[in-house]
Amino acid sequence: MKCKFCGQQLVEGTRTCMYCGKPVVERELFKKTISHEEGKLLKIKGILAKATAYYSILFGCLGVIGVYGISSNILLSYILIVASIVIGTLVIHYVSKNVLKELPFIIVLFAIYLTFEYMSLDLLVDSDLMPYFLAYQVMVGLPILLILVYVLYAIKYRNFINGDGRKRWIK
Repeated sequence: MKCKFCGQQLVEGTRTCMYCGKPVVERELFKKTISHEEGKLLKIKGILAKATAYYSILFGCLGVIGVYGISSNILLSYILIVASIVIGTLVIHYVSKNVLKELPFIIVLFAIYLTFEYMSLDLLVDSDLMPYFLAYQVMVGLPILLILVYVLYAIKYRNFINGDGRKRWIK
């Protein structure tokens, strides 16, 4: 490869020309080509992550207002609600930047929603609150379902990248 500025032959792996000192990093060398199937998996993963994040922000905002903050432990409820808003915002940030680092945040959101599920068991004690319990289960069950589908697509993407799509997930 030759320097674009002075025309001298370059040593492989250098970032600057030894003769003129200009940067010679070509962006074309570092562009990653994405196959159609990989792009499809990334798109589905992004849609699921964003849907979960937007739902977490919406669910958290409604909880802060007090509409769905049904629990005997109010302090824990508000801590989890604020955490779901912050983590949802981080997931949207990482997905929009295509950084592919949203999985740990999605797993934390999963733990938050499981905690909400556990806290909603208080509503089973009183039979008058059964409609609230069922509505709460639907509202908390939807992001749990989205997260589980996201994790399945994350596993598919990981297997696709590693080239072992038919092998086990854990080696």
